[in-house]
Amino acid sequence: MAGLNRITSASAVAALSISVSAVAQEASAPAEPVETVIVTGVRESLSKGLQNKKEATQVVESIVAEDIGKLPDNNVIEALQRVTGVQVTERSGGEANGIVIRGLNDITTTWNGRNFFTGVGRSVQLQDIPANLISRIDVFKTRSSDQIETGLAGQIDVRTRRPFDLPGMQLSFSARAVDQEQRDSLDPNASFLAANTWDSDDGKFGALINVSFGRTRYRDQSVTAGALVPFVTADGPLPAGFTPLQRVFNGDPPIWQAGLDRGLPSEPGSVLDFDTSPAVANFPYLLARDALFASDFEADRRRPAANIALQWAPNDSSEYTFEAFYQGYREEMFNNLHFTFADWWGTLGPDPASTITLYPDSNLIKTRVVGAPFGFNSGDSTDQSTDTYVYALNGKWEIGDRLTLEADLSVQTSQSACLLRSVSTSMPAAACLPGTSTTTPRCWMRRAGTWASCSRTRARIWVKPRRSPSTPITNSAAMRPCSRS
Repeated sequence: MAGLNRITSASAVAALSISVSAVAQEASAPAEPVETVIVTGVRESLSKGLQNKKEATQVVESIVAEDIGKLPDNNVIEALQRVTGVQVTERSGGEANGIVIRGLNDITTTWNGRNFFTGVGRSVQLQDIPANLISRIDVFKTRSSDQIETGLAGQIDVRTRRPFDLPGMQLSFSARAVDQEQRDSLDPNASFLAANTWDSDDGKFGALINVSFGRTRYRDQSVTAGALVPFVTADGPLPAGFTPLQRVFNGDPPIWQAGLDRGLPSEPGSVLDFDTSPAVANFPYLLARDALFASDFEADRRRPAANIALQWAPNDSSEYTFEAFYQGYREEMFNNLHFTFADWWGTLGPDPASTITLYPDSNLIKTRVVGAPFGFNSGDSTDQSTDTYVYALNGKWEIGDRLTLEADLSVQTSQSACLLRSVSTSMPAAACLPGTSTTTPRCWMRRAGTWASCSRTRARIWVKPRRSPSTPITNSAAMRPCSRS
């Protein structure tokens, strides 16, 4: 179909067979002009990918762009997902951003054969490399002595274009946009390439510049239910010390066996033995979710990148190449969290049974009304940035027909920064009570009484005694941690 970007994987077309036959001409036949057919586009990419795999002494897969700026998808990982033996392990933020080779994640990343990393790890974040800058990607699944030491999974070599790879003057501009429905935004992705080669008395010269910019504004929303935990029934006989619809905590010794594949039985009338001694005290129970977690995550991500290459061949036996590569990453994120515990039983009114409904033929609570749920809201703003620069100088010399020397010098610098701002609020009234059949304290909501107030600082919850109107405020030394089981 016209207008569609295409990708070529050597392994994906292994079953494709292209044969070309030529008919020999008799020596006595008069010579006729032969029309030259230059194969380009998708077929040329197929041919190059297969040729790379054929000539390699290792197990290697290759992706070759069919034309300048025509490697599809937004980044390298999205392009590699079509290669045999490569799996994408994570998709979030509007893109693929995790990759493994044959199930292993220890991957060495290189740029034009040179070691390549960022300020946040030993390997480069491949999702940060725009696909518009790439000429070819090689996935090496086995090692070779002429390569740098590879990871357990293998090596991914990202190759950018050089002026001697292109014939004469080349100008290319490509642009596309993605409509982000949830963010109601139009995100651009553009690249520009200019390259030229020329001959002089001092040899052949070539220069190339390739720049790219991509922006993604995305939004991820999710609502997650908490654990399915047991509660005592709303009416009928109850275990000693329990009130209607009170949550049942698993103590030491435990009341039920945790970690079951199918969880606790959900048939109506299912019972738990509340007597941890050899005696038996079976009582029916109900199952319900204990919490609700909602997240609304928005982000604005920008990725500028540039590649510069200069080449000089003073004669047919020597060649010098200077390259510089820049990879940038900017992302502003905001995560709005809402967390609610819905397992408090203390304020259900005079008729607790009226606050719940059950699914038919089960002990599963379908809906319930909780008088005083514990909850907190959190707003986390994160600004991240990475700037990676690579400079390289390469020389090749052919000495005779059987000896070739090559020298390569590269310098890399990478800087990353992250700024996190977090603001959170919680319900003003709480209580810290020992859980049933356990000594582990737990925070509970209560609107009145002499229990405790609960304040939250980042990921920790602190509980201090609640004061009565006539009692002065205690100092912070009275605060103690309250863990959530």
